[in-house]
Amino acid sequence: MKSSLIKRFIIIALCAAFAGAIFLAEHLAWSFEVDGRDRRQKPDEVIKALDLKAGQTVVDLGAGSGYFTWRFAKAVGPEGKAIGLEIESNLVDKMKSDASRRGLANYEARLVPTDDPQLAPDSVDVIFMCDTYHHISNRVAYFTKARQSLRQGGRLVILDMVRAGKNQDHSVVREEVIEELQQAGFRLTKEFDLLLPRQYFFTFEAVTVSTDERRESRDFRRLHSIMV
Repeated sequence: MKSSLIKRFIIIALCAAFAGAIFLAEHLAWSFEVDGRDRRQKPDEVIKALDLKAGQTVVDLGAGSGYFTWRFAKAVGPEGKAIGLEIESNLVDKMKSDASRRGLANYEARLVPTDDPQLAPDSVDVIFMCDTYHHISNRVAYFTKARQSLRQGGRLVILDMVRAGKNQDHSVVREEVIEELQQAGFRLTKEFDLLLPRQYFFTFEAVTVSTDERRESRDFRRLHSIMV
């Protein structure tokens, strides 16, 4: 009887130790991943370079689980807004939980389709993208839509991987990005070397739109106000 109890105790102890080891390993792996991305991505320096102002609206397009989004929410203050856009509902749920956990009422998460950011005209100061540009199809059409959402003086900010031999499908070519966005109505205004040689860091601004586009934008804004 005593031998049986000892065996049970040993089995329970081993199971508890094993479960604890798994939890510790997962926690350490997560910590290393976060710390590793922080070192690689330099989020605080990126935020500083963007020189965001209190009260601005920043859209984090392809926000993932909100790595940058909550930082934008803090940077623009409670009178501003940070909107994380994603095409996967589980990531939107993670952002909503993150916003609640951090107590950031100005941190919003939205589910959007792959071909349209669904942003109202003249509603955004900064559209930010990190490692998302290369995933978008029909980029000229997509960013023509996105451009109409920018307020006067608004910016499109793109961080993406530099094309190298082994990352053809998850990277961009500098000249292609500039050419595509020119076709969509943007011009390059600044390049940062902060993340090179691993990543490009571009800032674009919208060029003057045509009369027809202004009319289309006004019509869309009128329709949007009716729908809302």
